[in-house]
Amino acid sequence: MTQDHKQVIEILALCFPKAFFVEPRQRLPLKIRIEKDIKSEDVALAAGQPVDVNGAVDFYRSHIGYEMALQAGAARYDWLGNRVGTVTVTEANEAKQRLAEIYRRKQERQEREQQTPVTVGKVLQSMHGNNTADQYKKFDAPPLPKVSVTPPPPMPAAATQAPPAKRLSPEQKQDIIDRYRAGEHTDRIMRDYGI
Repeated sequence: MTQDHKQVIEILALCFPKAFFVEPRQRLPLKIRIEKDIKSEDVALAAGQPVDVNGAVDFYRSHIGYEMALQAGAARYDWLGNRVGTVTVTEANEAKQRLAEIYRRKQERQEREQQTPVTVGKVLQSMHGNNTADQYKKFDAPPLPKVSVTPPPPMPAAATQAPPAKRLSPEQKQDIIDRYRAGEHTDRIMRDYGI
């Protein structure tokens, strides 16, 4: 069985485009126990290997985008995209509690990250595990002093102005158009007219 629920959700979104969405903001409330209606064999056939539909649907429902969609009175949908019920007030309140818990854990994680200064050496050491901190000393060196750069002198006004446009007679304009339509190279035409 594949354990990558994101891939299974992509397959579910392809097989059942009116019920499942890869983009979290598009997710709609699903029918309760919708996984019983979905034949794992069909999804496995589309995936080319056995899949864990129940796990993927649980993962889909646990996403913050899905929890936000659970508003009281919102329609619930089956695997074909048919409306099969609505979200109750109790279900909406439970979703709000789960969202509050998700936000609380996220806030705690951010606070922990802010309290723990991380150096590049420590990050590399955690990634590669068996290396000593001495091997990464050069990454923790103080930054180089800033070098002041003097701006270049301003350009003379004449250099920044475009040359005046050349006036062409209507006959010259028509000749340019005719030559261009005949397939003559534009560089040659422009050179002939000094454009």
